[in-house]
Amino acid sequence: MSAPENPIPEPQLTPDPTFQTVLPVVPPPSPIENPAWTIWDVVGLAFITLVAIIACVLATSVIVHLRFDRGGPWVDALKRPEVIVGGQLFAYILVIFLMYRLLASSSSDNVLATLRWNWPTNWTVYVLGGVVLCTALLPLGNLLPMPKNVPMDEFFRTARDAYILSLFGILFAPLFEELFFRGFLYPVVENWLHGVFHSAARLRLGRNLLFAITVWGYALQRLPQQTRFHVAILLSAVTLGFLFARMIAPEGRIPGRWALPMACFTAWSFVAYALAGAAFLKASLVLVFFALILEVLARQSGGQDLTPLAPVGAIVLTAFAFACIHASQLKYSWGPVLIIFLVGVALTTVRALKKSVAATVLMHMAYNTGIFVLTYIATDHFRHLEKFNR
Repeated sequence: MSAPENPIPEPQLTPDPTFQTVLPVVPPPSPIENPAWTIWDVVGLAFITLVAIIACVLATSVIVHLRFDRGGPWVDALKRPEVIVGGQLFAYILVIFLMYRLLASSSSDNVLATLRWNWPTNWTVYVLGGVVLCTALLPLGNLLPMPKNVPMDEFFRTARDAYILSLFGILFAPLFEELFFRGFLYPVVENWLHGVFHSAARLRLGRNLLFAITVWGYALQRLPQQTRFHVAILLSAVTLGFLFARMIAPEGRIPGRWALPMACFTAWSFVAYALAGAAFLKASLVLVFFALILEVLARQSGGQDLTPLAPVGAIVLTAFAFACIHASQLKYSWGPVLIIFLVGVALTTVRALKKSVAATVLMHMAYNTGIFVLTYIATDHFRHLEKFNR
């Protein structure tokens, strides 16, 4: 009993610290990807892919010549679509194996997890997305200027050739291209741009580099085409030698800051060799446009955090690279190349938002399927390919 004037205090329950549950602190995931490989691994893969395609196509043509056509010169086999497609398929298999070895050696995690493969549960949505993308861009092809004849037309001379290219373009090409561009290239570009957008000085260095490359290209345009090719080959040898020396040299002995400018000048030298006149002018204007964007960003970076723009820049650059590899197949005509660029933007955006390479593979396969199905219908089951070649 207790009186109101002298109350007995209620006992206070204090928890025993030995029975307290301590919840682990889980840091939030970083919005910027940090891949286990570097941009130079991607450059190496690109170079190996180029060499592998050339070697495999040549080897396939020699084998076909010795096995089926000993009468004529072996170079005639290079005109057969099945030789080019078969050689390219062998090269893709080789490079995909190298990709697997690179992923396995770069990280202790599962290879598919390291690559951000991430098979989507609602995979049909991405298949439908590829079909919608194909349908949405179809009217644009009727509005933009399109060349009458492109190198791709050589693969649509007979129904057999069309079926071979369709099978390759639906099943194999999308897988390899998505592994390279959305799997390997996009995350390293995003990570690199995150550092660039964090510094106004780096933005201005990028601006100066783009202007310098533009001037370099116009200087090469004054040379004969064969001389431009020799300059590009010489720069390639110097750049590869520099990268190899940096790989075998002790850590920090050879500074890596020269690697990117050397690679850019080398790549633009090949562009200056391949293009001329109005086509090269349009390509140069793209560089100037990006340089002006970097200047604007450098002026804005003083009071703002521009790092959220890194994914956007990575999407644009990845799509630009994706369009460039198809430019030669489309006669460097800006109309179809622009459509390929928009396809690349759509695919890379899905990769950036969903963190899934598998999703972009499905979209890419569905997009290509839509293209070939429309061609199949328009040419009466590939029986009237003269309609396609008009």
